[in-house]
Amino acid sequence: MPRIGEYFGRIAPSLEWSKLFSGSGTEGSLAFWFYRLDKWGLLLFETAQMAALATLMGATAGLVLAFPAAGSVNGTLVLDRGDVNLTFKRYLQSRVTLTLEDDHITGIEGEGTDAMLMRRHLAAFDRNALAVSHVGWGMNPRARYEALSLYGQRDTNGTELRCVAGNFLFSTGANEFAGRYTEGHFDIPVFNTTITLDGEVVVREGVVL
Repeated sequence: MPRIGEYFGRIAPSLEWSKLFSGSGTEGSLAFWFYRLDKWGLLLFETAQMAALATLMGATAGLVLAFPAAGSVNGTLVLDRGDVNLTFKRYLQSRVTLTLEDDHITGIEGEGTDAMLMRRHLAAFDRNALAVSHVGWGMNPRARYEALSLYGQRDTNGTELRCVAGNFLFSTGANEFAGRYTEGHFDIPVFNTTITLDGEVVVREGVVL
């Protein structure tokens, strides 16, 4: 949230009082920015409805999410056997170590197929695909860890795995609050971790407190 003002500054219209009510071909007018004000207003209303619905569904599903501010993520994340890469819809078979510097993955270490898949996939996108998108943890005690193994890859998008109580959800890719956009994205539920928030433990060894 520290850069929310900057975000709204980017999307706010550039209006000029003397041209405010000119036609759609005049830069600085309302019509130029909105083009079709009636249609734009309807779309804005529908967007607000979708945002409210998504918030409600997220709360119902049991998932806490946050988009880190730019320049706030550094460290090492170790992915172990049994963690999940939802982009590939695959339980990891080998350990993968991610080095994070200034919000970006700078190293993917591991000798198995999982590390190779991640390196090759991310290489197909721009640098922003290596950046942290969002983080959080699952809160739904009814979500099942083994759910991914019960469906074919075309039959699930892994939503249940994101919500398994106590998992740490680490994601790479777009983060509009940090001013980063990209098509590449990973969602990786990490299990058996301890998560602290403002110095308070909220998940201990995979168990929500």
